[in-house]
Amino acid sequence: MSRPIAFALAALLTTAGAASAENTFVLDRARSTPSSLAITNVQADAAGTIEVYAYDDGDLVRFLGAAPIQPGNTAAVDVLISPPTANKGALDQPTGDDLLVVLMNDNYSVARLVTDAPLSN
Repeated sequence: MSRPIAFALAALLTTAGAASAENTFVLDRARSTPSSLAITNVQADAAGTIEVYAYDDGDLVRFLGAAPIQPGNTAAVDVLISPPTANKGALDQPTGDDLLVVLMNDNYSVARLVTDAPLSN
């Protein structure tokens, strides 16, 4: 595992004291595509980011994209997924069996979910 991915995994799993009932989000599968994730009902107690990773058997495979969030309630946030090559869609080639979606505040993971990849409607 590369050093940046190992560091990111450690940061995502280190949540001691950071989580709060006020940090939540929902993945809107109906509006998500292989090139973007639609996140709705974002509730955050501080400014931060929603980050998306390819995830396979407990390992982060690759960072896919992020979007900033503001404190409070946000109805919808779209996270653009970076394609691995200019000719392929973001999730057309193997990047992991799942997606890990993480709400980060002050460098802490405060809410996360794992979902099947690729997303397609």
